[in-house]
Amino acid sequence: MNKYYIPATETDVPPLTDLLQDAARLAKTKVAKHLDAIGIYAGQEKIFMTLAVEGALPPGKIATRLNVKPPTITKTIIRLEEQGFVARENSDSDKRQVVVRLTDDGEAIVSRILTAIRDAEKEIFDGLKKKERRQLQEVL
Repeated sequence: MNKYYIPATETDVPPLTDLLQDAARLAKTKVAKHLDAIGIYAGQEKIFMTLAVEGALPPGKIATRLNVKPPTITKTIIRLEEQGFVARENSDSDKRQVVVRLTDDGEAIVSRILTAIRDAEKEIFDGLKKKERRQLQEVL
């Protein structure tokens, strides 16, 4: 028998998948709270970080990088554009293609996003030692 096998009769221990889902939900909630404090919705930070690292990209490439459907990205880009954080413009290499880039306001908020995420992580992983955090990161 596998030494890691957990008998089905152990009802006092929640399944690992349940614990992982609960942990993910808690983490997402904490990150959302910190992002909300700076006027960003959870999920939008990924667009900021992608554009900050890679520069201007077509919406389809952003969707691919973030593993979401293009309509989802389009809606989010419209919201961010209305807030003045991103701008859509013609690509330098192909004038038929539209790319999305961070505006000056968008670039300015990136450091605040990083701080919000760092603060949320401090709360989420408060009970773990550095070594345990690294192990968790490696496992995930």
